[in-house]
Amino acid sequence: MRNRNRLLYSLTGLALLFILIFSLHLSGRSRRGLAIRSGPTAVTRPAPMPFPQPAVHLPLPPLSLPRGKGKIAIVLDDWGYTLKQVPALTALHRPLTVSVLPNLAHSAEVARAAQASGHEVILHMPMEAMDPNAPREAGTILTRMPRREVIDLMSRSLSAVPSARGINNHQGSKATTDAALMGIVLQEAKRRGLYFLDSVVTKQSVCAEVARRVRIPFARRSIFLDNELSGPAIQKQVVELARLAARHGQAIGIGHDRTVTLEVLRQAVPALEKAGYTLVPVSHLTEVQHSQERK
Repeated sequence: MRNRNRLLYSLTGLALLFILIFSLHLSGRSRRGLAIRSGPTAVTRPAPMPFPQPAVHLPLPPLSLPRGKGKIAIVLDDWGYTLKQVPALTALHRPLTVSVLPNLAHSAEVARAAQASGHEVILHMPMEAMDPNAPREAGTILTRMPRREVIDLMSRSLSAVPSARGINNHQGSKATTDAALMGIVLQEAKRRGLYFLDSVVTKQSVCAEVARRVRIPFARRSIFLDNELSGPAIQKQVVELARLAARHGQAIGIGHDRTVTLEVLRQAVPALEKAGYTLVPVSHLTEVQHSQERK
């Protein structure tokens, strides 16, 4: 009887030892599984932002606009130097016209971002200023250039700004007074199916006259928005833009790639629509004017 009890105790001990070893084995497997699941490959990192974050909103006084039913095109010049203002531009979910300088570090990237956001893209073609000491962009069209060189410059510039629907002049107070030169520019633009917007940087511009002769879709700036770079001053120009649109049925305002300009537009675009105006790209306001034949 004593030997029988001793055998029973031995078997019980062996069973307990087996259970303990098996439990430890399972526990180890479980811990290894957890370690694998929690390893670095399971970490999800956010995708990098394609552009910088928008700047902090600037405080602006309320904007009071006259009511009207006119069409308004807002053009923003001088894009391509930086991506800083792209988030503010893409946040304006209304059709603006973005004028991009060629051959800059970010020309093509800004053009693609603007088009993807529903804005119209045009080439901001550098042209000769009256002041010989004025800063000059690379690839500026000069009045003394032969026809072939002007066309080559336009071709390279348009290649640098994909999806351009039209052209407007950057500077050009001397170039836009030269009928022969502007004839070359506008004929080439027409050949490519583009329109021309005269930024009207001089009262002596002959662009409208040449456009009638060439019969190209054409428009003229009505007002500059940000010659004075302050929120209230730009707001005042937006009010004047609305008045011009109400009076004439349409108006074109030109601003620039500037923080305060985009901040005013963030406020002004919905205010203009609420007042009854329609925001359109410049292409909607261009027309072909025909020269009257003399008898």
